[in-house]
Amino acid sequence: MSAVEESGLEPVGSVAPVLAASVGHGSQLSYLSRLALAPPHANLLVGPPGSGLDDVARRFIAAVLCPDRGCGHCRTCTRVMSMAHPDVFEVEPEGASILVEQAREIVRRVNVAPIEAGRAVVLIHDIDRLNETAANKLLKTMEEPPPGTVIVGHTSSPQDVLITIRSRCVGSNLAPLTSQEISTALLDDGVDADAVADAVAASGGSLDRARRLAGPYRDLRRLALDLPARLRPYGASAGRLSAEITDAVDAAVDGLGEQHAGQIAKLRTDIEAAGYPPRVAATMERSLENRQKRLVTQARIEALGEVFAGVLASVSNRLANGEISPEIADGWFSSTEQTQRVFTETPSVRTSLMLDAWLLRCPPLG
Repeated sequence: MSAVEESGLEPVGSVAPVLAASVGHGSQLSYLSRLALAPPHANLLVGPPGSGLDDVARRFIAAVLCPDRGCGHCRTCTRVMSMAHPDVFEVEPEGASILVEQAREIVRRVNVAPIEAGRAVVLIHDIDRLNETAANKLLKTMEEPPPGTVIVGHTSSPQDVLITIRSRCVGSNLAPLTSQEISTALLDDGVDADAVADAVAASGGSLDRARRLAGPYRDLRRLALDLPARLRPYGASAGRLSAEITDAVDAAVDGLGEQHAGQIAKLRTDIEAAGYPPRVAATMERSLENRQKRLVTQARIEALGEVFAGVLASVSNRLANGEISPEIADGWFSSTEQTQRVFTETPSVRTSLMLDAWLLRCPPLG
């Protein structure tokens, strides 16, 4: 009896169970399941923001490496999904780009014999941010990689992927998620129905954003929606609200700390049980820690983005309802746009100072 039969996780049609557990994407999952049986050496997953690209990429890799065609529960599948497989090397942008030093590391890693799976897999997040110099370092590897090497990249901006990279990949296009698919996923997560409705309405079709709005950013969204009405025409009001936002952002992001600590503890337990050499163990732990740092930075950017989005939604609604004048609305729109631009261009700017300056430029509603 196969591991799939033992688990009770029968394939959905011709879809591997590990892929069937993803949200949405229908027939594309069947295609990816077939592709995983004889994977091309270079693959490109394309989908709109929030369509679950990262999750689908990991599930595809699990199906590629799994000895039972993506059963979804074996040691291989669970390690790939928890970012703890020694033969999966992940690369993410450092700042705005994927750098040439990272490309060199990819080349080095694919020329090291696999430790456990018989294949080496490279997962390149946001491959559209691979700069031209780094891409040139990878061209030979992507065209003629060492035997058993599989490269998987994903992007929401296929037009920005260098043609020299795109032409060497087999492409897979993921469809946008429907509101119903997002709602079902949140309900399956245990989110209450009222919170689901609010999160889906504000998510813009992004499952990732809906999960944030229904979870750690729920209170942040409420604060943002109420903020314009609470601003008063004196500096102390702006300072007080700025402090509230900063505290709320910290609270929204701090939950990642406990989650990340659990991931590190689990990884160390897995490493000890597997008996990996110290060099391999150190590389795996360092890779996870670096990813976690990037996730925390990204979470803060997203949290502040939700503040701005909530404020703009609140002002837009008040304008549409005739509660405020176009001049007041324009003041909020222009000040928020300016602040978002500053934050995008200089993300290291001190948050409290940026928020103070933003709110001081915004006109009180009454």
